[in-house]
Amino acid sequence: KYSLLSPLLLIACLAVFIANPKAVLSQNLTTNNTANYKVRTWFGYSYRSVVLLGKTANTTTQFYSLGISKHVKTYSSGSHLYYTVDVTPYLKYNYPQRDNNQLKTDAIGFGFSPFGVQFEHLFSNRLSLLSGTSGGFALVNQNFPTDKGRKLNFMFDLSTSILTKLANHLSIAVGYKFHHISNANTGSQNPGIDSNFLYFSIHIN
Repeated sequence: KYSLLSPLLLIACLAVFIANPKAVLSQNLTTNNTANYKVRTWFGYSYRSVVLLGKTANTTTQFYSLGISKHVKTYSSGSHLYYTVDVTPYLKYNYPQRDNNQLKTDAIGFGFSPFGVQFEHLFSNRLSLLSGTSGGFALVNQNFPTDKGRKLNFMFDLSTSILTKLANHLSIAVGYKFHHISNANTGSQNPGIDSNFLYFSIHIN
């Protein structure tokens, strides 16, 4: 079993930002009126995994994550570069057990992605394109996705989405994310899982 204490503490820290974004964020702006820090939360669902880098097919995946992005650079075009950090307090894989006649089972855990970058290309004052990548680790409640795998796994993703500004401090986005998880050959077996996420996110500036 795994402890929820660490992700809950991280969520509590993020909640300080979410509770009063104007007080925390709007007073910390770059010279072009772009918030230095932004908070986001997203939910993603992958109906079926693909066999690309990973070798485990027929897997359904659900993620719920919260994150913070820090403004790094503004380009002459008006586009922006951000450094991102995400915590995933809930992730769930429903996958076929290779060691148990492909019987479907669940692996549940949490993740942390401290290394990420995101690029925002502005189409207008209200519409922009987000593209990014991030990497980190996940801890689940059992060896996964085989008995010779590991509870501790590593993950990275590539994502793109369309961001729509609803108000001065609030935006929403809908997008696609390719997500890979595996134990990076630290277990006796390393089948890995590749997920194609459709996701929805809320951004607070």
